[in-house]
Amino acid sequence: TALASSTWRIEPSQRKRCGSNSVSATESFGSSIMPSKAQTKRVSSQHAATSVKNRVTKIAAMPSKAKMNAPPGVKRHVTKRAAVPTKAKTKQGLGQDAANSVKSKVAKNAAVPTKAKTKQASRRSAETDVQSKSTKNAALLTKAKKQAAGQDAATVVKSAATKNAAVPGARTNRASGQDAVASAKRKATKATTASAPDVKAPDAALLAAYSLAPGPAAGDDVFAHRIVKDLLERARRQVLEALKEQKCPAHEKWLICIRTYGRARPQESDLDSFVRKLGKKMDKAISAGARERWIKKFAKAGVTTYTEFAAALEKPDEFTKRLAEIPGESKVQSKVIERFAKAVSEHGATCLKAKGIHRGMLDLTLKALEMALGHGAHKHCLIYVSHEDPDFVSGRYHEALAGTPWQKRIVVGVKGAHHQVRFIEESAPQGTHVIVADDNIDSIIVEIANEKSIPKFLMPPTEGKDCKTRCLRDFEFEQLVEGTGMQVVPEDRMQRFLRAAEPNFNAKAKTQELQNYSQVFSALNITTPEELVKALSQPKKALDQRLHKLAKGTMLRKLKTQLKDSRLPVRRWLVKAKSKGTSQVTAGESTTELATLIRRAGQEMQDTGANVWSICPSKNGHFLHGRGNDIRKHAKKHGYCLDTASSLGLVYGAFFGFRALHDPERYTRFGQIKDDVERSLRYWHKDGIILRFSRYAVVKAQPPGKFHARKGGISAGSSEEAHKERGQQALKAILDDFASPYARFPKAGEKCGDCGLIWAASKKNQLGAKQRTHALTSGSSGPSRKRKQPAETECVEPKAQAVAETRATESAKAGAQKGKRQKPRATCDEREATTPGAQKGKRQKLCAASGEHEA
Repeated sequence: TALASSTWRIEPSQRKRCGSNSVSATESFGSSIMPSKAQTKRVSSQHAATSVKNRVTKIAAMPSKAKMNAPPGVKRHVTKRAAVPTKAKTKQGLGQDAANSVKSKVAKNAAVPTKAKTKQASRRSAETDVQSKSTKNAALLTKAKKQAAGQDAATVVKSAATKNAAVPGARTNRASGQDAVASAKRKATKATTASAPDVKAPDAALLAAYSLAPGPAAGDDVFAHRIVKDLLERARRQVLEALKEQKCPAHEKWLICIRTYGRARPQESDLDSFVRKLGKKMDKAISAGARERWIKKFAKAGVTTYTEFAAALEKPDEFTKRLAEIPGESKVQSKVIERFAKAVSEHGATCLKAKGIHRGMLDLTLKALEMALGHGAHKHCLIYVSHEDPDFVSGRYHEALAGTPWQKRIVVGVKGAHHQVRFIEESAPQGTHVIVADDNIDSIIVEIANEKSIPKFLMPPTEGKDCKTRCLRDFEFEQLVEGTGMQVVPEDRMQRFLRAAEPNFNAKAKTQELQNYSQVFSALNITTPEELVKALSQPKKALDQRLHKLAKGTMLRKLKTQLKDSRLPVRRWLVKAKSKGTSQVTAGESTTELATLIRRAGQEMQDTGANVWSICPSKNGHFLHGRGNDIRKHAKKHGYCLDTASSLGLVYGAFFGFRALHDPERYTRFGQIKDDVERSLRYWHKDGIILRFSRYAVVKAQPPGKFHARKGGISAGSSEEAHKERGQQALKAILDDFASPYARFPKAGEKCGDCGLIWAASKKNQLGAKQRTHALTSGSSGPSRKRKQPAETECVEPKAQAVAETRATESAKAGAQKGKRQKPRATCDEREATTPGAQKGKRQKLCAASGEHEA
């Protein structure tokens, strides 16, 4: 009884024996002898389990009648024993201690019932919350479906589910939120698929819009079509996501957009390419199926590259034995191996040269960009394909780019190179710096400043050993004046402001004076043009003596006028002596050379008011290097140099950049063959300035601007005659529309480039013909200049004839005045003659002249 009780008790008789110190004795007895509360419970549990087990065993041994006559307490214990699970019975039957099960029951009974009630209440409240939250999720899903802008409903519901999951509650709440997100994604996908038109399916109205003749409004019908509008909405979301990935200020963000058509061609191994080209040189060609079988055999024999293959063919007999030892392969034909060996010995070097028509976009432009920008190049690039491109419809683009970071960079656009550029511009936010690149660029190159460094650089694959250019790589950088003992620093903003306000400061003799002013501004802590104008507006007594020349009335008015204009001339590079310890080639720069060029172009556009830039259209290494040498000679002689041209010229369509303005007057309208010529003239017509970086160029896999049947791009689906005819028609339409003041067709015997036009000589003005284009740059709604029509020419013919006669009269008068000035000089020369014959001849001439005068 004492063991079964929950506390120890001391009998009264024991208390009497303890005497007066009964309390302390009890405490000492309890502290020394009395076990703990847990021990008491364990002992009582063991006793209870033993008694229950004994009683159950006895009752089990009784006959059935005895069981029926058993006392009620025993029946209750039998009933409890029957309710024990099978595993517990088995353990007890094996003789295991039943204290564990009894202990667990005691622990459960000892638990406070309020906790269970609290859990049940929390579960009920959680279920209520889940029901209410699921109702909210359904409402959000319905709202997301109704959004006209095409926002993703899954994202909206996912955010709501995330908020719901953050609320403290049961696990059921989070599970219901995840289920709601998954169902929302499925429903949103179905809704988008049902509402979005199939861009791969041919549409008669869109095909008719593509086939419209070029004209001033060409392309507007294409972009008014519902399919193109839907494509634009998708593209805008992709562009915004790509720009968000760039962790830099908004004005420094840029995006390279590669426009491609029919150039998906999966990447080909070097061995496959070598065997394919080698098979064409053999006396008997090999079919494509046979070539694939042979390459598989070579791979099993351990030959996976063309160098290993060429080395193995040096000993054809041994190579044949190696192939024959491969298990499961058919008998190797030794004659085929001998033919391979003969072709390699005769044409091995020429077969290594890969042609662009056999390479895809992954082997061309994407490879060149990865070389120039590094492995993270895809973060700055998007690939624009046409929705009806056979390579896109058949899935060859995804197949070619599978397993690469470029797979998720595809944007579905429209047909036509000129339409695609407009699509790229309209898909980008206004003001974005966008660079457009063709899909067949082999490498991006720059001229080599120091010829002694040529062995250190990678040469373009299509050029010879005497090439003066190098491929742009992400770990190499070379200064403009490398190898001259000088270094360049950029011109500051204050010097550019003075040159913009006063054209005389652009003279070569004014370079030192500009630098002196720059030092004065630094000493006076004048850093901006606004501060300079404010300082010059002070009274003359309070003004620094070194600024008196700038504070004169005319000069000050020019500075104030320029402050309102805010356009600056192109930045110069100032030259100074090279400091010791400066390395020749800077490796591991924080940014690559191509990225530096793009950022510099964006800053120059912002400063000068230009809206388009490009590189040199010629890949000729000697021309590029000659241009670089001229720049370095000028720097050495005059103390500054300029590697950027701002006059009228071709904006090369293979690689150019622009600021997205969404201006319809800048879109090309006369076809895709001469779209780069039209773009150059339109931007010059609007801005009066075009930026061209003359040291950089690109090497293309095929000659630019020329037709090739297997080239792809603008040559796809055309012929050589049609290509040439459309180009001539486009040039004539461009000149007739607005460009006659800026370009003309070449005359007989005159040479012109691939563009087909002679550019008009434009006056060199770093601000871009500011007076002529002031009205045009003030807004985009001004009328375009057009060539005068025949009727207008007839009306102004008398006036032109009168002007010509006036000019002839003025020239005759000028000639007479010149003759009068020359006669005294001749008389002086005659007086200098000292010989008698000369004097006699002079007197005779004077007498004859006087006789004529009297007559």
